Amino acid sequence: MEESGVRLDPLSEMLALSSGGNTKNIILTLMETTGPLDEEAMISAVRHATPAFPQFLGRLREVKSRGRHYLFWDYRANGGLPIHTVDMNGDSGGSHSLNDILERLAPHLDRDRNLFDETASDYFIVKLAPDRHVLGAAVHHAATDAATVSEFGKEVLAHYHRLKTGRLPDWVHQPHAMSSSRKREVETAPWSWRDILRNSRTAVQELLERPTLPAGSGVPADTVQYHIKRELSVEDTERMVKGTLRNGASLVDLLVARANLAVDQWNERRYVPAGLLTTSMSVNMRGRFSKLKSPNSGGLIFFRSSPHERTDAKAFARSIAVNRIKQFRRQMDFRYYQNVEKLTNSVSVLPLKARRRLVRFLTDRYQVSVAITLLGAIWPKSLNGKPSADTYLTHSADLEIQGVHGVGYKLLSSTRVLLIVYFFRNRLNLILAASACLFTRQEAEDFLDLVVSNLAGATRGGG
Repeated sequence: MEESGVRLDPLSEMLALSSGGNTKNIILTLMETTGPLDEEAMISAVRHATPAFPQFLGRLREVKSRGRHYLFWDYRANGGLPIHTVDMNGDSGGSHSLNDILERLAPHLDRDRNLFDETASDYFIVKLAPDRHVLGAAVHHAATDAATVSEFGKEVLAHYHRLKTGRLPDWVHQPHAMSSSRKREVETAPWSWRDILRNSRTAVQELLERPTLPAGSGVPADTVQYHIKRELSVEDTERMVKGTLRNGASLVDLLVARANLAVDQWNERRYVPAGLLTTSMSVNMRGRFSKLKSPNSGGLIFFRSSPHERTDAKAFARSIAVNRIKQFRRQMDFRYYQNVEKLTNSVSVLPLKARRRLVRFLTDRYQVSVAITLLGAIWPKSLNGKPSADTYLTHSADLEIQGVHGVGYKLLSSTRVLLIVYFFRNRLNLILAASACLFTRQEAEDFLDLVVSNLAGATRGGG
């Protein structure tokens, strides 16, 4: 077997094989800027930043050895990063929501990307007004995770600053793109027979059970995805964070609990009985397990609850916290990684087309009521030695970064509702990605408003 290049890790291989149809597995980090943009200098900055991220330019190739098929990244010279300029100046009367921007980029994002023939990423320069732009990368999730895409955005802005001012910015040596990348390292625990039995029972249970989804008026065959964003004010964010701490809660536990309660409230108003709710929560394992050095270091942990477990909101939130801690102690995030590894190894005897069909079928069986990703703080300032909700990267030359849009674009067709949450410039950002086969656009707007209202009520002590 010729082993030039880098073999895909299990998560990357699963994401590459599951892509197809309406599953695109794209991660975007878009920065909204104000100020005069030198487009030629920005393109040059992207070119200067890209060599430090070779996975963005990689293409897949398959190698067969001893009856098994392996996917590798080929990092040999494949040309530069594709850069697209889009002019929306004058559209929508000058007012552009995140959904409007993504609708305009949809021809690029929705194409059937063939990672064997083209690079895993694109860069976009979107003109909203003469002094207002959206900049950022769309990268296939098989190549990297959200933290690395955020780090790439930082490097682009650092090179742009240098090109325009002649020097690197002061913030260039800040080490972490996201506060969630800091973890206490632990040793991986061996599997016990109890672990194997529990894991097998859970896997079968999740394949057979169908969780309750929020009821909607979407069209079953509609492949569109709506992206709705809410950004809290600095004052409301501070109130929510302080309220969470005052109640002895963790924000991520509160997100899971309140999103589940929002599903119950939403369905109750539509006369849909409460049922089994399941939630997947993305976690970043970078720095947590020494054996994980791959570009994709994300894992998942899962929560499930019956209606009677959700009758007391505060008790339910506490149960989520206890469950989360137990799952981390049992290293269920790493168990998820190992399960993916077993899946990719078991199908490696099949040719590529058959592997794709089987992996898509299996991944689409694991439907959840709500998927949640807490990214932490984007480019966080350090406060008393700890990352804060404030942001150190706010300017590059004459550009001011007004906002960041962290988006998961059609990650898996079975994920009907995905909530991504993060801090930027002391403001809590929430982005809901909702499938049009479930919700209308207005229903997606209303559902996210209900989640935000639930969060605000909880942190005000409303139970």
